[in-house]
Amino acid sequence: MNSILDSLSLYCPICGSGLLTSGHCKNRDCYYLLPDTNSIDISFKSQGIAKALSNICNYKFSFDNVECQSMESFIQSLRTPDVNLQEEICSMTGLFSYNIRTMLPDWRNSQKVYWRGIEIDRHSDEYSTLLYNAYYELYSQSAIFKYALDLTKDKGYSLIHTIGCHDRTLTLLSPNEFIGHLNHLRGC
Repeated sequence: MNSILDSLSLYCPICGSGLLTSGHCKNRDCYYLLPDTNSIDISFKSQGIAKALSNICNYKFSFDNVECQSMESFIQSLRTPDVNLQEEICSMTGLFSYNIRTMLPDWRNSQKVYWRGIEIDRHSDEYSTLLYNAYYELYSQSAIFKYALDLTKDKGYSLIHTIGCHDRTLTLLSPNEFIGHLNHLRGC
């Protein structure tokens, strides 16, 4: 017997144009998948664990002797080669650093980002390792973040992130990369 999702036709809440059939967006440029009941869709606009795992949430952690107010502020700081500006961005709240991102240098043409004065290719293993190490420090230093992430594993939830850009040439962290780092920390 078909599920109730098979009989529904809705417009995609992400792109607005794709028709949802069986929970999937039919727009080939959109990756929306209706979450199942065993999934947590991480978003700052959500509540509970789904919000607690958002990069925008303010969890202080130190990485390479730089104090970061959130993972979002760390990620946004990677846009600039200026070490002093990076430190200032890292000291901002997650939401504020997200909101000023358009004022920061545009890395997309060069596909280069920076950390502590070192240029890094956005698509390199070095970049992926940098992000993982930052997530590891966040996980190690924030009891609340660690508790929320560990709880998702203990309860058997899968993690998803249905917002965000999947094209790695246009974003500093794709949903797949984000969930991959979290799953690695969870041991999944």
